[in-house]
Amino acid sequence: MPHFNANGTRTLNFINQLKTINTSNPANIDNSTVAVPKFQQSLNMIDVISARLESGTEGHDYSVVNGQCSATTELREPSPQEVASLSATINRLPTELMGEIFIRTSHTCFEEHLSMWMYRFQLPWSLSQVCRLWRNVALSLPLLWRQIPSLDLSQKHTRNLSYQEYLIEILNRSKGIAIDIHINARNANDLPHPILGILLQHCERWGRLRLEACHAIIPLLEPAKGRLTSLQRLTLIFRWDRRSPSIVPNDLFLNAPSLNDVYWEDRAGYFSFPRNQIIWYTHSTQYTNHLFEVVSHSMTSLTTLVLHSHSTCFGSFPHLVLPSLLTLDMWDHNVSCEWLLGRLTLPKLRSLSVGTNVGDVSKSVMQMIERSGLPCELEVLKMNVETYPSVSLTTLLKKTPHLRLLSIPLPPIADLRGLTCDHEASFPCLIPFLRELYFCVLYPIENISSILIKLASSRSRTRRIPISPEELRRQSL
Repeated sequence: MPHFNANGTRTLNFINQLKTINTSNPANIDNSTVAVPKFQQSLNMIDVISARLESGTEGHDYSVVNGQCSATTELREPSPQEVASLSATINRLPTELMGEIFIRTSHTCFEEHLSMWMYRFQLPWSLSQVCRLWRNVALSLPLLWRQIPSLDLSQKHTRNLSYQEYLIEILNRSKGIAIDIHINARNANDLPHPILGILLQHCERWGRLRLEACHAIIPLLEPAKGRLTSLQRLTLIFRWDRRSPSIVPNDLFLNAPSLNDVYWEDRAGYFSFPRNQIIWYTHSTQYTNHLFEVVSHSMTSLTTLVLHSHSTCFGSFPHLVLPSLLTLDMWDHNVSCEWLLGRLTLPKLRSLSVGTNVGDVSKSVMQMIERSGLPCELEVLKMNVETYPSVSLTTLLKKTPHLRLLSIPLPPIADLRGLTCDHEASFPCLIPFLRELYFCVLYPIENISSILIKLASSRSRTRRIPISPEELRRQSL
């Protein structure tokens, strides 16, 4: 018999998560006339069970009729036999559907480069403790165990034999599939470490690797060189070294045939990555010496380029044509972005975001658009700048007719009027596909409310915004 505590609360948190699953098209389930109704009926059962468990001592008498839930208002405490019956209802789910639900409700701590740390309690231990069936299902799903909880090598308990045995058990449960690893080793005094030896035995399975460390860890990972066949996403954060930048590249990740997503934040290191393979690249270091090499080696493959916090500009950065780049984000509040915008030709760019407090970005953007060829296919333009553009917004927008999202400082009134659609005028409306418009107000402007209302009304489907200038002013306070 499945074992629950008094009110079945061991499964309550899990079941509450099940109710949030979108069942319109369950992932990895045969979308047939048989499978989907079974999945929906199973979730209807779970709704009933969840309501029973949530009621606790105020339990209602629920029943399922044609997949729907009905209830009587009699208040009483469920008996042990009823709790066993409820668990049996869950256990009637096909094991494939139960496994899919387990996977859909599991924690995902490696979706982003800078996601929160994963802790041991986030592993699906509870699923394997409810009953024998649940344990068997959980242990048969390697995907449930692919995420290794964050390994903080500064913690003394990580050197204990029991901790190492626990890590080996998790690695065994993932049964050969690609695994996600996060290593925190910021202090060289914590190295070497026995955990690294355990992980290196599985380096062919490293799928997503996040290193928050000092450079002293790199020589200890040398045995993985040439064996990183599954590595797809790499996050390198090296903020804690107190030495001069290296001029010698490290090739630990050079031969990683699946690597296509890199986040690199470094003060003292220099890494080489595979050629014409990186698709997403984020560069967040204080030194741009090696930016050109990384970008130029990925000219034909790069689709997303994110550049943050550059404290040094280099005039020797040559002109580059990136034929596949779709997204460019540049954010540095202390350095002008003109030095790079003036050196790039981006014929397929769809999204451009620029943030800086220095320089005339609008002029550089205009020149880059003209250099990349017309018509421009840009759909998203965000400029977070303090220096007011010298280029007329109207002139710029004439070059970007396909914009769907525009976020800029509030332009002069003349440009606002140019954005306003006059449906009776003979000339075409600027950026007719615009769906989202954001203005950043750098300084107060009088008598602007009526113009903004007219602009919004001309862009709305109803062609009228039911709000007075006084109400708009009150809401903006």
